[in-house]
Amino acid sequence: MNQAPPSTAIEPQKDTDVNASAFVRIPGTENYALRDDIATTPECIRAGKLAWNYRIGSLPEVQALNAGDRVIDVGAFIGDTAAHFQERGARVLAFEPQADAAACFRINFRSFVENGHWCFVDHPAGDGRYVTLSDGKGGNMGARFCMPVTKPGEGDISTFRIDDIILPAKEPIRLIKIDAEGMEPCVLDGARGVIERDSPTVLVEVNLPMLAYQGGWRAEDILSRLPGYQVREYYRYDDRQWDWVCTRR
Repeated sequence: MNQAPPSTAIEPQKDTDVNASAFVRIPGTENYALRDDIATTPECIRAGKLAWNYRIGSLPEVQALNAGDRVIDVGAFIGDTAAHFQERGARVLAFEPQADAAACFRINFRSFVENGHWCFVDHPAGDGRYVTLSDGKGGNMGARFCMPVTKPGEGDISTFRIDDIILPAKEPIRLIKIDAEGMEPCVLDGARGVIERDSPTVLVEVNLPMLAYQGGWRAEDILSRLPGYQVREYYRYDDRQWDWVCTRR
């Protein structure tokens, strides 16, 4: 069984993989965003904080989190959603495979990662299959994605099954957030044991074009992996993109 080790926190000027110029400080805070991103970064700057998306922060299931609760954040990006979990005192296990976003996340939550309260995995979550990472600077950098490959080659990486994570006993997962750009069914396949055991709330993106592109999937392919769950829609960004809040009946 694999264990997800805490990553070492870094400062921008000490990062060997990502140039410090890739980051921009969010004014009035100690947090950073990606300089070339045109989606999340402007929102953080406009709001003056990392936890810019009030729609997530105001969800009853997020508000119900208590200090010490375990949360998994798949597709953590720079930590703009994890910041809402931090406000509730939750302990976060985050997955983010893109090097620049991963470095930014570790900067933003360096004290939590350093003291072991948070864990960070710089691999994509999934069902164990190999993927290649889409590249690109600029644009909506949170929309970069992992593409499944049939024959792994140089540079391809394996996805990490949530069920393979070793966590302390008697610490159930309270909530899983999944934003995997069409790979949500794979992430859920790798988390069947945790979902059956802990019945966590699942906040999942339902990106219909990306689901079809990645595996010919539909929204129903997400729901079929959550037996016994009820679903309600919420709009995380605007009326063009919708997400589900999934809770056990």
